[in-house]
Amino acid sequence: MLVLVGLFGNSADDKAKTGDVNANLWSGLVMVLVAIAIAFAVWTCLRPVVVDAQALQEAHEADDRPVS
Repeated sequence: MLVLVGLFGNSADDKAKTGDVNANLWSGLVMVLVAIAIAFAVWTCLRPVVVDAQALQEAHEADDRPVS
């Protein structure tokens, strides 16, 4: 919501209050970035990457074979 207000509803009075900084836009963007970071952290906890041990072992064995 703040991003939209910052993009479309920023008046001269708002700019004068904040020293010619679009405070709504910047605070909205920061909130979006923090929300994305939290979403990725939660996703990582709920759906961790599972490594197939057998496939990993086969890959290491293939690397150790001599090249002919």
